[in-house]
Amino acid sequence: MLKIASRILVFMAAMLPATMSAKSVTPMSAKSVTPFGQTQPLIEAVRNAEVDKVDLLLANGVDPNDTDPLARTALHYAAALGKTGILSALLEKGADVNRADKGGFTPLMRAAQNGHVAAVRVLLDANSDTISTNGDGLSALDLARQNNRPEIMLLLGPKK
Repeated sequence: MLKIASRILVFMAAMLPATMSAKSVTPMSAKSVTPFGQTQPLIEAVRNAEVDKVDLLLANGVDPNDTDPLARTALHYAAALGKTGILSALLEKGADVNRADKGGFTPLMRAAQNGHVAAVRVLLDANSDTISTNGDGLSALDLARQNNRPEIMLLLGPKK
């Protein structure tokens, strides 16, 4: 019964307007159940660039390392979208900078692939692994090269 109540609170928190304060929401789990299956409010807030909602969920104990069905975390989405403020907030709350999704992509790979230079810098500052490869054997540098991202190639390339 407590688990169901917790999930209802998480679902309700995900629907809150961004102006709600953290004091008005009780601690919660990151996962909720909807008629369409399991969703992660934190990931949805990141995908919608709802910074206040991300902050609210993190302040109330949502695990930044919870994953969606593709094993992507909120950090993957923030990196793919180039949301540096959200990246920093997630990292501050313990998000795993090197967690790979089902395809073997890390957040750094997603940022490099999509050309988000500032996001790549944030992830490098958080000690993101630059040599790991995805399921296709491609590194973040390979993805930057493949997608014609010269500034990111310079950041990820060999240091002299």
